[in-house]
Amino acid sequence: MKKVELLAPAGSMEALVAAVQNGCDAVYLAGTKFGARAYAANFNDDELIEAIHYAHGYGVKVYVAMNTLIYDYEMEEAIAYAKFLYEHNVDAIIIQDIGLLDVLHQKFPDLELHASTQMHVHNQSAIKNLKQYGLSRVVIPRESSLQKIKELSSCGVEVEVFVQGAMCVSYSGQCLMSAKKLNRSGNQGECAQMCRMKYELVKEENEKYCSCPYDGEYLLSMKDMQTIASIPKLIEANVSSFKIEGRMKRAAYVAIMVASYRKAIDAYYEQKEIDYIAIQEEMKKVFHRQYTSEYLNPSSKPSLVNAIRPNHIGVDIGKVVAISHDRIKIKLVGDLYQHDGIRFLKDDEDQGCMVNRLYHPDGYLINHGKKGDIVEIASSIRVKVGNRVVKTSDAKQLQQLQEGYQRNQRKVAISMHATLKKGCLMQLVVRDEEGFYVEMQSDVCCEVAMKTALSKERVEQQLQKCKDSIFVLKECRIDIEDGIQFPIAQLNKIRRESLQQLLLKRQQRSYKKTYGEYQRLLPRIRKDAILVSVNTIEQAICAYGKGISTVFIKNKKLWLENRETYPWLGYHGTRVVHKGYENGKLLSCECSGLFEKDSYVDHFLNITNSYALAFAFACGSKGVVMSSECEEEHLALCYEQFRKRYQVDANVFEFCYGKEELMVMEYCPIQMVEQTKRNCGLCERHQYYLKDIHQNYYPLVKDEACRIKILDYQTMKQELKHSYSRPYCNFRDETVEEMEEILTKYLG
Repeated sequence: MKKVELLAPAGSMEALVAAVQNGCDAVYLAGTKFGARAYAANFNDDELIEAIHYAHGYGVKVYVAMNTLIYDYEMEEAIAYAKFLYEHNVDAIIIQDIGLLDVLHQKFPDLELHASTQMHVHNQSAIKNLKQYGLSRVVIPRESSLQKIKELSSCGVEVEVFVQGAMCVSYSGQCLMSAKKLNRSGNQGECAQMCRMKYELVKEENEKYCSCPYDGEYLLSMKDMQTIASIPKLIEANVSSFKIEGRMKRAAYVAIMVASYRKAIDAYYEQKEIDYIAIQEEMKKVFHRQYTSEYLNPSSKPSLVNAIRPNHIGVDIGKVVAISHDRIKIKLVGDLYQHDGIRFLKDDEDQGCMVNRLYHPDGYLINHGKKGDIVEIASSIRVKVGNRVVKTSDAKQLQQLQEGYQRNQRKVAISMHATLKKGCLMQLVVRDEEGFYVEMQSDVCCEVAMKTALSKERVEQQLQKCKDSIFVLKECRIDIEDGIQFPIAQLNKIRRESLQQLLLKRQQRSYKKTYGEYQRLLPRIRKDAILVSVNTIEQAICAYGKGISTVFIKNKKLWLENRETYPWLGYHGTRVVHKGYENGKLLSCECSGLFEKDSYVDHFLNITNSYALAFAFACGSKGVVMSSECEEEHLALCYEQFRKRYQVDANVFEFCYGKEELMVMEYCPIQMVEQTKRNCGLCERHQYYLKDIHQNYYPLVKDEACRIKILDYQTMKQELKHSYSRPYCNFRDETVEEMEEILTKYLG
């Protein structure tokens, strides 16, 4: 059985060192562009080369994230950057944009390409079809159950799963909330984390908004994923790689998470028992929003959200038992040290501080207090007796973690074979476990000993001196003739130079490189006047009556019941598809729909450039709704480049009318607040909304699989941004008369 890969985040060089020294098998990082974490430290070109050499020295793979959407004006630079990465021996590139995937596969056919979770690949059909376009690994959604993971792991493509870290409440790559409301695109790495903000659930009754009471205001703030106790099950599901989230996290976080999962993975293969609870408690000290593994192991009462607090909640350390004007007395339930960070949980707003001065109740300074002790801290924070106190950073733990990765504790095992013969140069062969080796000769010959002969033991003693390198000598074979002498300085020199040469070979490991040319030949494409999506048969008939043949209905049951009567009617698929599609005309919202015979592509596939547009048509799509994140200048350049490159016109649409779906979620806030079970039907009896702090009401609607979609509170009503496009109208609860008026406007 091939051992599962442990993949760690590296938002900085310090975090990369922490990951490597704590036992990761691979790291993922990004350069200064295209990396979907615009606010991480990231790596410039020189730093990136240094990072690659450092990781490769230890046999750690390096994957570079280029997982933003690409616009045409960026494509040339993106391709050049990918070539730079390829020529500096990165092990893979992580991609969201299907146009970039297609171009890189053709230009660099031996470059390993991974589908980012933002590409929204979540079924067997998409994986198998994308494999032929160069996809070698897919990062599947965090929402995947263990059964789904097993299913996707059987497709002949490596499957990477998230095992630890922050979770988006929406499917990754499918959230438009930050982009539409704050002009910060999550698909460009600029997410404003609107899911971590306050919301109230309200429902509409008798034409009034009624609040649904709940203990907590952060109704979309997900707990952190934590699956360490499920590592054995995930390994047995044939997962190829375990991914720890956290390119925005500090090095100490990376260190503890990598060390913890390394321990769990090794324990499985060595058939050892470990204390998962103790490991989890150490992890909690560094950062957590509470932990959940609900998606992996679904329960009847899902626990996915921490509605009380959206930030790091720490671990319980005590309660306030007394207060003076400048001191707070705390009864400890755990050890507290000077320089720890703590937070007081209050009724209004939590407040934190560092423990700079810690006192014994008798008034003298101490550097730590033990569980059960009463201690005092110097602080002017206003608290009440009985307020809980949590530890948000553990100074002792942070120091130990930092010391651990700074002392270069990880070593690479090597073997040496030394040959010393009279009248000959000394020969030394150094070999590592990956097959890299170095053969060296000394500058001087071995001579007959005039006094004390050089012993085999002394030679081995000198060869063992590898402490200043990343290597450790595990096996040493020495062939030495009796009665010879050889300078110890020469022995040390050949050892040092051999290790330097071996390290250089490991760092600059070169992979096969093949270069090709990008090419796509596209047939002539029929153009439609308008594209319409509806909720009811009456709406569909209204649209068709206006001369529109590209009409799609969202209700699958209605489509199946009426498709023979109305053969022009198509099905508007859901945004998450597990079981494939029925034969017929399709408006697809996800990757597998690209390959259906009679399909159109909705804007949720995030097509923003001419290469992605060509890829969609090459796969068989009849028409494409461009990403709603495209501005006028993006569309103009895209269409210009498309016509110039492929010598055909494209059947493209812009989302002009309707309520945008800002998120799609497996999690249901209605279910949580109203304390019901899945498929409760409440959203069919009442219209529910999420109300934000600005008094905006976002409608909640479900799809046919009971997934919740958050709609924009505003209805989009805009003109085409570019004359080359055609309108796309998405109707929901509009009357036939309202539809008539809207369609008349867009039909001209």
